[in-house]
Amino acid sequence: MAILREHAPSSISQVTPTQLAGKHIAIDASVSMYQFLASSQQDTLAMVRGLFLRTINLIENGITPVYVFDGKPPDIKTETLARRELRRKKAADQIAASANGPDHEEEAIRLARQTMKVTAEHVKACKELFDLMGVAYVQAPEEAEAQCVELVKSGRCYAVGSEDSDVLPFGGAILLKSLTFCSGKTHATQVRLREVLTTLNLGRSELVKMMKGDITVESTQGEGLFQSPSSEEGWRTETAGFRSSKGCPYLPSYPKTRHETRASQ
Repeated sequence: MAILREHAPSSISQVTPTQLAGKHIAIDASVSMYQFLASSQQDTLAMVRGLFLRTINLIENGITPVYVFDGKPPDIKTETLARRELRRKKAADQIAASANGPDHEEEAIRLARQTMKVTAEHVKACKELFDLMGVAYVQAPEEAEAQCVELVKSGRCYAVGSEDSDVLPFGGAILLKSLTFCSGKTHATQVRLREVLTTLNLGRSELVKMMKGDITVESTQGEGLFQSPSSEEGWRTETAGFRSSKGCPYLPSYPKTRHETRASQ
């Protein structure tokens, strides 16, 4: 987000609950679970309670959440997952090593956040909650972000709600961050992909490379881009390792023309 705020501020805006009322939002469930687990030291009950209150808050504001759960990690994420597991193990070893230190409690809390992992138990508890609430959720075949984007592309949802900007490289037209309206909070942050690509003069493939750290904003200026913002070639290549399900027929759809009009504003 820091890159976008500096180089593409026009792509970022603030939206109120009133502007989102009546819309379905695809929400990355794992990101929400991590937030509540981090603030409760991995307390499953506290996580469920937090999700319950946040979901009720969205519904009271006229917003319909559609939670999307991660499926089996794709093969191309194997190295990334291995690095994360190594980082968790290192943090756990540090917690044990500092057990008798003067600042053990504060340090343990900090390191504990690095050991966090969403488990099958956490996912099961959340799905049971949503079943009881009558809240829609989708089990993605692989990455939740890819499935969220598919729900938006198909017109079943208006935007993706996530704190993870990876939604943009996946092709998410509209990303909503900080999607919660409680404790006096009156707006969410909206990021529009087309504005990002146009303002930065990037194609989608370049955006993927930028998010991966392979190129910088400065390196793309005036160098002759690989493709235009509207081109799909290369984009398919960069995201070919991820699968999403097109079949979620039980979710309501917006009239397609209405959805496309709002998404392009």
